[in-house]
Amino acid sequence: MVSTGAKFGIATAAGLILTAVGLALIPLFNLFIHNTIGKELIISNTSYIYDSWKAPSDPVYMQFWFWDLQNEYEVVNEGAIPMVVEKGPYTYREYREKVGITWNDNDTVSFRQVTTYKFEANMSVGLENDTILTVNIPFVTVVNMVRTLPGFLQKIVDFLAEVMDEKLFKTLTVKELLWGYEDPIFRLVYNLTGSQFIPSPYFGLFQGQNNSDDGEYTVFTGEKDTTKLNIIDRWKGETKLPYWSDEYANMINGTDATLNPPFSSPYDDHYVFVSAACRSLPGKYDDQPLSVRGISVDRFGAPSDVFANVTDNPANAGFCTPDVEHCLPSGFLDVSNCQQGAPVVLSFPHYLYVDPDYVLPFMNPTKEEHETYVDAHRLTGVTMRAEKRMQINLHVQPDDYFTELRKIHEVYYPVVWQNESYEIDEDDADKFKSKVVTPVMITSIVQWTVLGLGIIILVVVLIVVLVRAKKKLKRYETLECEESEPEAEPEADDRVNSQEESDDRPTDTLDQRHDTQALKQEQTQIN
Repeated sequence: MVSTGAKFGIATAAGLILTAVGLALIPLFNLFIHNTIGKELIISNTSYIYDSWKAPSDPVYMQFWFWDLQNEYEVVNEGAIPMVVEKGPYTYREYREKVGITWNDNDTVSFRQVTTYKFEANMSVGLENDTILTVNIPFVTVVNMVRTLPGFLQKIVDFLAEVMDEKLFKTLTVKELLWGYEDPIFRLVYNLTGSQFIPSPYFGLFQGQNNSDDGEYTVFTGEKDTTKLNIIDRWKGETKLPYWSDEYANMINGTDATLNPPFSSPYDDHYVFVSAACRSLPGKYDDQPLSVRGISVDRFGAPSDVFANVTDNPANAGFCTPDVEHCLPSGFLDVSNCQQGAPVVLSFPHYLYVDPDYVLPFMNPTKEEHETYVDAHRLTGVTMRAEKRMQINLHVQPDDYFTELRKIHEVYYPVVWQNESYEIDEDDADKFKSKVVTPVMITSIVQWTVLGLGIIILVVVLIVVLVRAKKKLKRYETLECEESEPEAEPEADDRVNSQEESDDRPTDTLDQRHDTQALKQEQTQIN
């Protein structure tokens, strides 16, 4: 039979071994997870994500809400505030494919991403031939181009505009406004100057962008350094932008939001480069528990001061063009430098975060419906859901040289707001969970279970030892008290009787003394 001491020794050894194994498994499993994820999530033609990186199968939608003017006469002739009504969404499915993929020697890959838009009538409020009364962007663009010319030249342009019946506001179909039409005033300028001032006689908010790309990207593959995975190294062959007034503003930071470096802290800087905004946008961690199709994610949203002027956010000084003396009100971003001189101004939809003095009636900005954000799986950096929302506005100013502009008030006129959205579908979510989430969860359960069992065994052994020691100590103290009590002197007759009885009395006292001595020895060993 195994002695009690041996049992305790075996239990203690088992607890120590399990604890040591559990502690050893933590770095080993972490290394295993890092190596596995690093192998499967890098940009490589042999990795798990390559096919979805090259040509995403999950649906991406681009939705548009147009602002339809209701009081044209009052705005032009009485200087009234524009009263607009939102019409939308008009929804397009995006199909993306990376072409011209070139693997470089410095751990980067170069490519162009061709995007094709297909109208989805069943997800839209109407058809592409629906009409919108909106600001005449080509007219305002030409006015802005000649504003620095002598007055008589401006009057000539105004005369030509009247002859051509070009007004401040124009009715266009959804298709024309988005994808382009031949504009009379652009045709005139193009015929006179060629492509010196405008690229073509056609105008559309997304003219030339259907079945096209926005330039060549060069990004890090993450094969040598996963912390650089999908970080943009160059755009259109350049490492910085040419549009802004300082080095910080011209930096190309971050990813395209489809894939982010794994194992990063949510409190690290997160940037997304948005070519349509001609800049990178920071993402601020929104500390709240979120999940997408059962996958835990971290949300990174555009901060409220991302388009703030230098008064509210001094770091934005470089985005004031040509200098800080020309900063727009907080909430607006002047992108005219990258829009062929058109006075295009970006904001978030419904003027979210815009200076309240410039918010038009009928605008109802809410963070939930109008913010831009990315929801990414923290461990892998894979984007599970994203909403990229932006509003296109036109800076319209009064001008005495132009009949249509003499009586108007300065306004940042809203044209359209868009939402480019993505969410992983159910099938891909299940694949991701089986390929990444479940293995990681199992390894975590194993390592913490082993460690937990080891600790529990050690705690139980310690408790039992302490309890037994406490009991033995109590017995020892009891016997010590009994030995220290003085015995009463017996009477003479009793001594005789006692002596007579001593022959028949068992040797209890002797045995008790032996027990006392044994307890003392055990207590000494315990101490």
